[in-house]
Amino acid sequence: TVGNFINSITPIARIGGQPLMIYLNKGKIGNAKSSAIVLMDTMIDFIPSTVMVIVILLLFHSMIPYQLLLPLIAFAVITGFLLVGFMKLFLSKDVLARLLDWFIERMRRFRKLDRIFHAHIFEKSFRLILEDKRLMSKGAGISFLIRFFELLRIWIIFSAIGIVLSPATVLIIWSFMILLLTIPWLPGHLGLFEFGASSAFIVLGLASSQAAAGVLLDRFVSFWFVIAFSLAVIW
Repeated sequence: TVGNFINSITPIARIGGQPLMIYLNKGKIGNAKSSAIVLMDTMIDFIPSTVMVIVILLLFHSMIPYQLLLPLIAFAVITGFLLVGFMKLFLSKDVLARLLDWFIERMRRFRKLDRIFHAHIFEKSFRLILEDKRLMSKGAGISFLIRFFELLRIWIIFSAIGIVLSPATVLIIWSFMILLLTIPWLPGHLGLFEFGASSAFIVLGLASSQAAAGVLLDRFVSFWFVIAFSLAVIW
């Protein structure tokens, strides 16, 4: 809950709360194992989104206006390369150790970092999770289920104000929302998300008043309600 709250108020969604989640777990299992768990959790959460965006592009590319198509293609390519690169990095203790040594050499005040974070423990823990096919399947299945509920949320919210969106429109607009949430911006992507998502709906054929009403209502449910709920739990 703390991690989700921090994610909601940082410039990049689903990333900002990870350091705090690692910190809260390190007392019980150490920095290396805690980092491996949190990073794997983040990747299991993010990979389904990237896969779904790529599939949506392949299936509906002819229906997507070029104003949305070009950014979505760029997003799919960049995130795909980043995911592959991070996987290779996390699974190579030698590369991790060299990167850590380079970092420590330039940040003298963090000399004790090599005693706290052990690259080989991180690599072993990360690989242990990755090679557990049953665990990875369950994690991926839950992540895809979460994506389904996100799509369903968008459809229900617009239906509540008398706008029935087609499945293709919901999939396309969800993909563009994912893209917006990866762009560094103000905390919570305030302004950027509302303007970007509303503009995408207008490009897809909705009236500006319908787009604005639906996006603001969706934002209330998916952002402001989450913050209020998280604060209540934390309190």
